[in-house]
Amino acid sequence: RGGVASRLREAGRLDAEVPLTGASAGALVAVALGLGLGTAQVLHSAKRVTRGAGLLGPQSLLNLVRRELQRLLPENAAEALRKRTMPARVVVTRLLHYTHIGPRVYALNEFADDEALREAMCVSCCVPFTTTQGPFTLLDGWPSIDGYFGLPMERFGCHPTGAERDVAVSPFPYDEMTKSRLVPNFSIPDNNLICPGVYRQSRWKLNELLPKALALPRASNDEILMMFEEGQLDADAWLQSQT
Repeated sequence: RGGVASRLREAGRLDAEVPLTGASAGALVAVALGLGLGTAQVLHSAKRVTRGAGLLGPQSLLNLVRRELQRLLPENAAEALRKRTMPARVVVTRLLHYTHIGPRVYALNEFADDEALREAMCVSCCVPFTTTQGPFTLLDGWPSIDGYFGLPMERFGCHPTGAERDVAVSPFPYDEMTKSRLVPNFSIPDNNLICPGVYRQSRWKLNELLPKALALPRASNDEILMMFEEGQLDADAWLQSQT
C-alpha cells in the first residue's frame, strides 16, 4: 500500500538498510521504494492505470501496468536496485521451469536489465483470467503468475525478507473472515501487521475494496487518494503502537 510506504519512509523506517519484498501491487511498491520514487509519481501512475482499466476493462490491467512502468521507472532502474544496500524483491510464481515441474515461488532481486525488471513486476501482477485474458504470462519464456499463489494462504503474498523482523502490510480490513485469507495472520501476535481493522477502524468494507483492487469497477481518482490517505493513517497508528 502506497500510503503505508510513504508514511514509514517519512518516519525513517524504510531506508536502504531495510529489505523489501512484495507480490502484486506490493511488488510495485517495493520497487518504487527501492528506487526512491516520489509519492506524487506513484499516485499519478495508479490513477492512469485505473482510468485505462475503466475504459478497456480489467483484463487490460497487465498491459496497462507494463506501459506505465515504461513511463515511471528511471533509466538503469535494475542497476540502481542492485546497488541498494538491502534487496528489493519482486515475488512471482513460476508454474513450470526447467528446474522444476509444478508451481514454485521466487523472490527475485537480480534483473539483467530494465526490461527484465518491468517484466518481473508485470508477472507479479498477473491474476489468471482477471488482470489478463489468459491463465498466465511469461517470464523468461516460462509460464508464471502473481507471487501470491505460490505462498501459503496465511502469508497473503508476504514473502519472508530474511530480516530479524518482518512487518506485513495488507490493504484489506482485518477481521474473522479475512485473517489467513486476505490478511497475513502470521504477523498478528508480534505486532507486525499494518492493515485496517488492527489499530483503527477502516472506512472501507471488504466488499468495496476487493472489486476495486481488480478494477471491477475501477476506483475514481478521489477514491484512490482516500485509500492512500487510509494507508497513511494505518501506518501512523502502527508507529504509535511501537512507542
